[in-house]
Amino acid sequence: MRIDAPRVSGDPGPMSQRPCARCGVALDPDKAYLTGDGPVCDACHTQGELDVAFASAAKYYPSTSLSFALVSFLFNPFYVFTIAAIATAVTGVSKLTRLEDYARALGPKRGSYIAGCVGAIVLAVLNVVLRIGLASLR
Repeated sequence: MRIDAPRVSGDPGPMSQRPCARCGVALDPDKAYLTGDGPVCDACHTQGELDVAFASAAKYYPSTSLSFALVSFLFNPFYVFTIAAIATAVTGVSKLTRLEDYARALGPKRGSYIAGCVGAIVLAVLNVVLRIGLASLR
């Protein structure tokens, strides 16, 4: 949301004299955005939007891979769900560990997302081992 509010009494001055709440750059009133942190510049606003998008996208990897792994215990024709769980989890681990955008967006929660992906790999492999073990008992 752009800042178009009139000056209020007690205001320290026009918007052009206020710094960005995140980076400290002097703000142009036409390019300032009002956020929960205060007025921010266009670059910080864009980076904040990207961080939100990366954090939202990162939730996909552990939840989807764990879902595939759990479904594979109930219904797994030709090991399709096991393969999907492993592929999604490996993709998630590789992206969450290598890309700095995910590290910045997730912060300390990144470790739990990686652990969720590794847990999905463990469940998928456990499913295959149990199926092979049960088949050998027949």
